Amino acid sequence: MTHYGGQANFGSHAPGPGFGAGVSGPAVGLDLSGRWFHDGRPTSVSVSPGGSVTITNEQGQTSSGHMSGNDIVISSGIHGSVSHNGRRISWSNGTVWTR
Repeated sequence: MTHYGGQANFGSHAPGPGFGAGVSGPAVGLDLSGRWFHDGRPTSVSVSPGGSVTITNEQGQTSSGHMSGNDIVISSGIHGSVSHNGRRISWSNGTVWTR
């Protein structure tokens, strides 16, 4: 298990939950909530109307954060860039989630 600042690497292990302020709205026209896949294994994203995000990795670990434009920012500082068509999240640690 790889750790960043005491929290697990998000690609295979989600960082610990908890992010606070700075919420901006989710990417316009994209519904990111639902099932995603990392290396063929199921993951999930849930985005609230206010832009708060909860993610669950393929091992069932959850973490929270917020939307910032087309990016998902997780409490550990890892962020995911959402593709224009909303079918790919490229995470800053090199992992990719698709749907």
